[in-house]
Amino acid sequence: MKSIEEIGEHQREMIEKHGFVVHAVGGVGFHTHGLVETWGHLNLEIAFWMDPRIGHQILWNAVHHIKEGKIYAAGTLHDDLIDPFLVRAIAAPRGIRFIMPDKKGRVDLPMDPPFAEQYDLKEKA
Repeated sequence: MKSIEEIGEHQREMIEKHGFVVHAVGGVGFHTHGLVETWGHLNLEIAFWMDPRIGHQILWNAVHHIKEGKIYAAGTLHDDLIDPFLVRAIAAPRGIRFIMPDKKGRVDLPMDPPFAEQYDLKEKA
């Protein structure tokens, strides 16, 4: 198991190499660090657990769009993250939270549980 110092050093290396890093918070979701410093964009989060490869890929895709000048702002819908579904961006304590669609493709309340829990803005991811 890595020490906190080793994890911090790895994070610094990733931010230096890529401009950001994605963390998976087991059973909770994913979030970025470094977007504000590198591209002047709020950090991103997903407060819904899924296969870590998918969660990371969604945030990497978003950062790719940010590098091209896109801004993910609270209250906006996006069709460029999970084809063919929409994703809603909302304000969250650490930046912008992406609301993942439920099984019916809904990103607004009412949504099926546990998808609706994404609107709980207590810090999770």
